[in-house]
Amino acid sequence: MPLVSVILPVYNGEKYLPDCLDSLAGQTLTDIEIIAVDNASTDNSAEILMKYAERDPRFLVIRQTPNVGPGGARNIAMKYASGDYLAFCDCDDTVPKDAYRILSEKAQEENADVVVADYEENIDGKVVYHRICGPGKNAFVVCEMGALWNKLYRRGFLEQNLLQFRQELHYDEDLLFLAMILECLPQYAMLGKPVYLYRRVANKKDSLSKLTSLASIKSNIVARTEYIRIISALGYQSASELSFYSFRFMFRKWYGIVDEKERKEALRLIQNFVEQECSWEKTCGRFKALLGMRPDEFSAVTYEEFIYLHHRYCFYRVSDSEENRFHYRAPQSAPPEVQTEHLFKSGKLGFRYIWKYFCNWCTYKIKKSGDAGR
Repeated sequence: MPLVSVILPVYNGEKYLPDCLDSLAGQTLTDIEIIAVDNASTDNSAEILMKYAERDPRFLVIRQTPNVGPGGARNIAMKYASGDYLAFCDCDDTVPKDAYRILSEKAQEENADVVVADYEENIDGKVVYHRICGPGKNAFVVCEMGALWNKLYRRGFLEQNLLQFRQELHYDEDLLFLAMILECLPQYAMLGKPVYLYRRVANKKDSLSKLTSLASIKSNIVARTEYIRIISALGYQSASELSFYSFRFMFRKWYGIVDEKERKEALRLIQNFVEQECSWEKTCGRFKALLGMRPDEFSAVTYEEFIYLHHRYCFYRVSDSEENRFHYRAPQSAPPEVQTEHLFKSGKLGFRYIWKYFCNWCTYKIKKSGDAGR
């Protein structure tokens, strides 16, 4: 039996897949198997995988139809895995040649169920080092960044605790999986060396739209609600802190939804999440800094009110890219008083915003008169 089983879900990854497979085949730890699940790819990913499997018997390729999501693909691979330890890899990333050797050595030395290590990030060719392990870290290091790939897992520990990915979740399933591991109180070890090269493409107009849809928001809410329950019960972070950062994450993704009907429904789901999970007393200050309103106000605002009153204000506080800010900027074609009159006549503007719009109207008039006098 191999020492390490590397699990690789693949979906339409032909662009970077050869680099990934080369890095796995070139590991200094030769006692490994690579279990790749082609998740109903529509490009040449399956053909690329089969070529590697023909050359190297350590590759096992599983063709999966229909697509079962990344979590479902990993569950399938885990059934075939025979190694003492499991590792997870994404098909657009690469693994340093010594990674699985030093991870397995650390796991054996400290009899660890989970080994957590540092990683590097490739941002358009520039490599940035991320230090995850260090003094003062506790067991929360296992799931604090929500990544599967900078870790090694004892297969027996996962099987003993019946740990699998929630197959119905196609987003944030990895975050919840790590929380479920932490809930089982694993023996963990930390390795202060980079064991993974994560690839991220920066400055793309569609970066907010990546993996963003109504389905992704629904999955995020289910996974993060359970994640909050587990982590707060273990005492690593408060439920209010976790709920606010989960809201901020989903709220930022919401801006990438293109379909208007989906955006409206997704905003309603996020509002329900805030109403149920976010404590008014403990998160009020953070909400006001981010949104300009309290969490209870956000939960009550209509979609139309939000789009016309808060959309642009809020997005400038959640976006990390000037290019994205320009690309997703709310239309400002009409002056405030015209927008207000239209919304008020159509019954879409609540009375609590009349005063705010009156102030906006006054400010607009003063500015216009000042510009005219120049």
